[in-house]
Amino acid sequence: MNYPFHTLQLVSMIAILLGTVLNACKQKRNPLPVTTEEHMAEIDKFVRLRDQALVAEDGWMNLIGLFWLNQGISDMGTAEHTEISLDKTGYPEYIGSFDWVGRHVMFRPAVDGVLVDGVAAEKMNTVFDVEQKAASTMEFGTLRWQVIMRGDRIGIRLRDLESKAVMTFGGVDRFPVDISWRKVATFTAYQPAKLVPLANVLGQTIPTPAVGSVSFESDGQTYHLDVFEEAEELFLIFADETSGLETYGGGRYLYAHKAGPDGLLVLDFNKAINPPCVFTAYATCPLPPVHHILPIPIKAGERSTYREVLP
Repeated sequence: MNYPFHTLQLVSMIAILLGTVLNACKQKRNPLPVTTEEHMAEIDKFVRLRDQALVAEDGWMNLIGLFWLNQGISDMGTAEHTEISLDKTGYPEYIGSFDWVGRHVMFRPAVDGVLVDGVAAEKMNTVFDVEQKAASTMEFGTLRWQVIMRGDRIGIRLRDLESKAVMTFGGVDRFPVDISWRKVATFTAYQPAKLVPLANVLGQTIPTPAVGSVSFESDGQTYHLDVFEEAEELFLIFADETSGLETYGGGRYLYAHKAGPDGLLVLDFNKAINPPCVFTAYATCPLPPVHHILPIPIKAGERSTYREVLP
């Protein structure tokens, strides 16, 4: 059958239009495409910065204590029966004392050389305000400490910048990098934010606002996870079939850049990290909700062990 020229022209135009739409869809399904080499370089840089962060002054490897306060006075030092007890030789019997009264925690130094936010502490200092959640950083020698609040509990998180864990840290064990675990995900916002009950290792359950959910595919199946906002990134907690075997039984964490205008973002499970509880007994890690336990093995990102450099 012979078609008029204008009909053939119309068919050709439709074909071109369909090709353009299909190409646009393909591009939309793969935001921020990278080559295998680019991806490997990206993960190498991520791992290097991650290891540096773990042994940094505010990292997790230098924690040496977590002490929960009672209302009233708590002493800190190497003397017996101090509430915040130090076993490090060379430190005074009494470094100072905390006084938790109502909505504030104060600190009074017992020796010279204690700094509060970088300034010499000479008298009683307010170091924590419950209403503002504002906590000062205190230091003495290689020790650093800060007041933290978890639920209705207030404690002192203590660090030693020259702890054995820092001095012997040799990096975190990881699965081989696998670009197939760099997933394109779809973000759906919650309006308003949804409160998700997050349990932690202390046995507390704290309602935490989730800003939305992300969905991604693996082997033809779609999975959904609630996501939380942390600074300029999205944060999610998950467990999978490697949890308790090759990875930490309490799940792993993953950060991602926020979605673009099209609602798409990248979840790169090669950047899945261990919770702080893998590195220290003095962390208060949230645990994945039941609906965040995925029925698949995600063999990407950090394993549950880290390497030591022997002296």
